[in-house]
Amino acid sequence: MKRLLKGLLLTLGAVVVACIVGAVVMYFQYGKHLYVPQDGPAHEIVVRGGTLFDGTSSRPIPNPGIVVRGGKISCIGVACEAGADAIEIDATGFGRSPQAAKSWRN
Repeated sequence: MKRLLKGLLLTLGAVVVACIVGAVVMYFQYGKHLYVPQDGPAHEIVVRGGTLFDGTSSRPIPNPGIVVRGGKISCIGVACEAGADAIEIDATGFGRSPQAAKSWRN
């Protein structure tokens, strides 16, 4: 039993050390350049598919479109239109809630 416990502790220690080493390597490799903002206007983002839980109705809304322009939700619904250069996200199989996304802002 002691042998098994010792083996488990050594394995756990090796995993922790590997995670720490990996984090340090990632930090020095990428530094603060992991995200570089682009110049110019913000992209338009369209989220299609999935289920919307809006918090105002008793039923979820299946497959609505959500368009985000300039960092703010500008349209919710099937009839939302976006520009040809919009970034499109397929949320099929996921649930979405604008209130939850809004609550993460600081």
